[in-house]
Amino acid sequence: TPPTVLDTFATSATSVEVVFSEAIKGVADSAFSFPAQDLTVSAASLSADKTTVTLTTSPQTVDQSYALLVSSAITDLAGNAFDLNASDPLTRTFNGFNPNNGNLKINIAGLASGVDASVQVTGPNSFNQTLSASTVLPNLTVGTYTFVINDVKPDSATFAKTAGSPTQVDLSAGQTSEVDLAYTCTLVTPPDANLDTLLRA
Repeated sequence: TPPTVLDTFATSATSVEVVFSEAIKGVADSAFSFPAQDLTVSAASLSADKTTVTLTTSPQTVDQSYALLVSSAITDLAGNAFDLNASDPLTRTFNGFNPNNGNLKINIAGLASGVDASVQVTGPNSFNQTLSASTVLPNLTVGTYTFVINDVKPDSATFAKTAGSPTQVDLSAGQTSEVDLAYTCTLVTPPDANLDTLLRA
């Protein structure tokens, strides 16, 4: 399937991270542009796992909305071209870096394919959001954010919080904090042979 954009967010006044749904091939700065704004891209680097591109930009205006255009020249490792129409337009729109706020990158692991998470995130200024998958919460008010990992029960399995998963994080101004949350599966009766095989694969 073609790669899509999951998240786009500023990590400094001159850098932007673009997170893709899967690993992509090498990238060039010409594959990314901001045709609706006066913002230019001078460099693009690919992360070790090939899912995240870091763009070097001209100075951003604090809290200004920017719309990123990604070229169809971007392909996954199988050669499938980036599908502009399949990506949520909101994930390609972000606000210019605000040094007084912070970004919160939340990774959720341990679930079988097709199973949605249920993670409640709360924080300053009555922030309250429930996540169904890994994501980035950008431009947040600094302070302490807490996590409640709720059980999810597809078919005959129960996925519960993995012991040791963090319950909170302190977000600092101008920083991107990354948190790894995890589920552990407990099979219950009646057993589902197909799901059991999938989980043990």
